[in-house]
Amino acid sequence: MTRTVHALLLRAYPASLRRELGDEIHDVFRARLAVARARGLSAMLRLCWLEAMDSLRSGLSARWAVSRSGSRLPNLEPESPRERATRLMDALAHDLRYGLRAFRVAPGFAFAAVTVLAVAIGANTAMFSVINAVLLRPLPFAEPDRLVSIFETNPERGWTRAQVAAANYLDWRERTTRFDGIAAHNDWLVERTHLRDGEPTVVNVNEVTGNFFDVLGAELILGRGFDADDDWMGGERKIVLSYSYWLEQSGADPGVIGNSVVLDDEPYTVVGVAASGFRFPFPKVDGWVPVAWDPDNLTAVFFRRAHGMRAIGRLADGVSAEAAESELGVIAAQLANEYPETNVEMGTGLMPLHEWVVGDTRTPLTMLLLAVGLVLIIACANVANMQLARATDRRAEMALRAALGAHRMRLVRQSLIESLVLSAAGGAVGLALAAAGVRVLVNLLPVDFPRLGEMGPDWQVLAFTLVAVVVTGLVSGLAPSLSAARHDLGLELGGTRGTVGRRGGRATALLVAAEIALVLPVAIGATLMIRTLDAIGRVDPGFDAADTTVVGISLPRARYGEATDRAVFFDTLLRGLRDKPRIDAAAMSTRLPFVNQRWSSDFRAESWLPDEYGVGVRHDEISRDLFRTMGVAIVDGRDFEQAELDTEPVAIVNKALADTYFPDRSPVGERLCFDRAAEDCRFWYTVVGVVDNVHRVNLTVQEEPSIYGSLIQNGSSNGFLLVRSSLPTADVVDVVAASVGELDAALPFYTVTTMEAVVRDSVGRERLLLALLGAFASIAALLAAFGVYSVVSYSTANRTREIGVRVSLGAQPRDLMRSVIGRGMLPVALGLGFGTALALLGAGAFSGFIFGVGVRDPLSYAAVALGLGAIAIVACIVPGFRALRVDPVVALRAD
Repeated sequence: MTRTVHALLLRAYPASLRRELGDEIHDVFRARLAVARARGLSAMLRLCWLEAMDSLRSGLSARWAVSRSGSRLPNLEPESPRERATRLMDALAHDLRYGLRAFRVAPGFAFAAVTVLAVAIGANTAMFSVINAVLLRPLPFAEPDRLVSIFETNPERGWTRAQVAAANYLDWRERTTRFDGIAAHNDWLVERTHLRDGEPTVVNVNEVTGNFFDVLGAELILGRGFDADDDWMGGERKIVLSYSYWLEQSGADPGVIGNSVVLDDEPYTVVGVAASGFRFPFPKVDGWVPVAWDPDNLTAVFFRRAHGMRAIGRLADGVSAEAAESELGVIAAQLANEYPETNVEMGTGLMPLHEWVVGDTRTPLTMLLLAVGLVLIIACANVANMQLARATDRRAEMALRAALGAHRMRLVRQSLIESLVLSAAGGAVGLALAAAGVRVLVNLLPVDFPRLGEMGPDWQVLAFTLVAVVVTGLVSGLAPSLSAARHDLGLELGGTRGTVGRRGGRATALLVAAEIALVLPVAIGATLMIRTLDAIGRVDPGFDAADTTVVGISLPRARYGEATDRAVFFDTLLRGLRDKPRIDAAAMSTRLPFVNQRWSSDFRAESWLPDEYGVGVRHDEISRDLFRTMGVAIVDGRDFEQAELDTEPVAIVNKALADTYFPDRSPVGERLCFDRAAEDCRFWYTVVGVVDNVHRVNLTVQEEPSIYGSLIQNGSSNGFLLVRSSLPTADVVDVVAASVGELDAALPFYTVTTMEAVVRDSVGRERLLLALLGAFASIAALLAAFGVYSVVSYSTANRTREIGVRVSLGAQPRDLMRSVIGRGMLPVALGLGFGTALALLGAGAFSGFIFGVGVRDPLSYAAVALGLGAIAIVACIVPGFRALRVDPVVALRAD
């Protein structure tokens, strides 16, 4: 055999080199084989045949190259750095080829490991894509680190990051010296009607100041932004189109600049087109128009009292945020002295604009990244466990390689390279899974989620995937590689390969315990979210959402400029709908529960003392029959009446206001105004009724004191039509469309939904968090169960001889099953203990997301522990049944 080996190796080389090297290679190979045979390994020569061929051929090639150069072998010069690098690359290539051949021998192992890593790396890459777009990627503006969001504060009203009054903004802009500019925009979208090919459509525009694009440093691909003169009424109406609306409206016509777009029957000249990535401040914005304030409002009290703007500042070069905030505080103090009726206790604050845009998404996204990171660690532990189990089968192979002269570091390197190959394959598949996962996440996230349109792969995502592949490969291959370097050649070559080493058994048990410990916090988080949604679902919103369709309507001011015209339109529409067959009720409201932010004000009652007033009462404008349509009880007084269209203003208050400000008497008949001092009141509203409280912020927040004004009396131009009917939603919309068309065929609908959908979407954040945590917890639990199964299954297979002996000595099936399950559940129990401690330490992370349950709820912890324990027992039972089928005769012959 030895002569055959060296003859085959030398056959391809010149005769001169054969004579020079043949005897030497033969002697080396024979010496190594003698060592192997002395260890009892002659039957395993074929396990290292390919490696021996590669190693000796590499040595021959190097010596042949030296021989051809004319140098004598004994006088070789030291290797140059380039030669060392080449030799290292050749060795790595050899290790790579050897690893690939090893995976071809065990395709089941390779497929399982790659699948586990692909799922974990794919989930992490998808989650990182979202976090990269929202949290890490800078805003698409010039020098975004100099941009800040400016807000107002007022401790008396509980304001911490409030909207800005237009008059205050103008004073800041005029008096500041530490900003290169301060711009502002309205904190809502305005729905405008546009006729396209005779069909009415809705265009969502945001009203901004003339310096909006300049302060942001936003790129316009066509045209320009606005001027300072555009802040005031009287100039030409202008619009900057969003990139998507430009494509939709004009088919990307570069000659659109200077054209007119008719919105609400009024022409707007297109002066610019924004870049494709610019959709600030709302994802659904179709265009931007100037605020066009009335100059006569500058001295009006309401212009400084109404807070509806969001301000953005660009810090001057070299000015810190702290210095700018200090200057704004001084200006706010000056304004408080100058305008005490509106600015008492009014302060200012600022934060980086990126932080403002991200909002309250940072905490849940970070928490989800940690959860999916735990999934990756569990996957690494799983693959490491699989490789440790496989390393037991390969101990003899590694021993043979060591007997043939392989250094321990060479064995470690080989094991790590094999692990990196698995990780690279998993990363390639995981990247494809991540691309699909990002698309799923984009569809799951709400449309107003920050920077939703920017999510997608880029070089940072690819770099993250590469780092994940390398780290995963090294982490999952570390334990197996160290195990490969610790073999006792005497034991391995002496034929004791039927049992698992004590050290290897401890390592696999600890890895299983680590997997269970890491699964527990994620599973508990998902369980807490399940209980939160259950608790929210049991909250009575204060209204009946069933069978109620919602349609948004906005009247163009050009056609409905007078408040009377708007009131007549809505009143006629509602009366017509109520007369339709199978329409049970119809009403309107300017705001929907959980959707639209209501405006607030101070107020006073006519019977109060001069120094008495209420703070922060919320306002809605509604039509009569709204409470009947929504199933809200009137507990005192009455609803609005049709005859009140031309009478003195009336109002309805909720029970929260009545209990807070009129605890010992009914407020019906009281006259209220929305100012602190009676002398400032322009209008007085007579209270005609009291209604039950309705959750309008969300289901977890108690209703605040609220006043409902008459939508018909106030002449509102837009609102939500609520129609209760047993008809399908599509049929109700058809009925509404026909009724609206009879009055004005050029009116589009800007919202079509149901109240049930409104309620469901109000817990969208909780549902999304539950969906993702649930998915990650399920993946982690499956991985942990697979880890328990693989370890117990392999351990049972290695105990074949022991089981055979026990069976032959009369062991009962229940004893064998108890033994298998007992060994498998020991690390599981250890993992449950450590996992519970880990979950308790991190419980505070869920405090802002749960409702109706404690963050350390014992029932949730016990349910998760029992569930994971049950999954682990099932994973142990399967190999246990296999142990029961062991034939003792066959088992005793196995070795």
